[in-house]
Amino acid sequence: MTMRMQKIKNFFISIINFFRSLSESKIVPVKDKILQESEKELEKSDKKFLLLFFSWAVFILFVFVFFLASKNPLKLLVPFALYEIPPKEKLVLGKVYVSDGLGNVFELNRKMNLLLDDPAKKIVTLIGEVGGPPFYEESLGNEIVFSVNLKKLPDLQTSVISSWFRENEKKLIIDFRESTISDEIEALKFRVENPNLGEESEDSDEGHFFSKKVNIDPEERKREIKKTRLLILKSTFMAIEKTIFSNFPEIDTLEFRLDGQRKDFPGLEYSFVQKKIRAK
Repeated sequence: MTMRMQKIKNFFISIINFFRSLSESKIVPVKDKILQESEKELEKSDKKFLLLFFSWAVFILFVFVFFLASKNPLKLLVPFALYEIPPKEKLVLGKVYVSDGLGNVFELNRKMNLLLDDPAKKIVTLIGEVGGPPFYEESLGNEIVFSVNLKKLPDLQTSVISSWFRENEKKLIIDFRESTISDEIEALKFRVENPNLGEESEDSDEGHFFSKKVNIDPEERKREIKKTRLLILKSTFMAIEKTIFSNFPEIDTLEFRLDGQRKDFPGLEYSFVQKKIRAK
């Protein structure tokens, strides 16, 4: 009986040792292999998730940028469709009046972009041409630039608030912003002559293309410069008036306004209140 029990005990011990050997040699490596494979799968899934996440983020950002720019992203599929080619300006010959800055105006021929559907844009274009440099072009025959000391007048197109027609388009009204006009003429620079030294000295606070002999007294100099500025402004509006009448043959009356009111510019010897009638 004792021998039999000993055999049974040995049998169970052998079984236990067998399973213990299996756990050490087989089960642990299998367990480690399973853990390694699961980690690899998790790593692959993480990479796939990050790829999808950043791909969608870039796509949404791409579409959002096109939405803000009011562009169709599908235009990228068509070569050169994203960038609009500006139409070539068709220049036509017209009349522009310029000045010597002393109250005298002279007619020049100039090619301009006047084929505009909006009359308000055409008016702004003409006012900008008046403020442009009085250059010479041989084909246009502007020989006047050689005999008269023409000046570049202030560009007042940015001071135009609006313009409109009345009386069956026989009357044109142009509204200017007074503060912008003041800024334009304040930007004019002058080279002041010193009569005591017989030399010209640049006034750092003032202007650019007009040279005027001014008394060395600072107060007198300021008065003379202000007077010259107003004379330049007068010349500018005289040139604008003649330019508008020349390029709008259908209008008979022209009116200027300041900030929507019929009032004169301070100190200017050119009436904004008085109507301008086309000369017969």
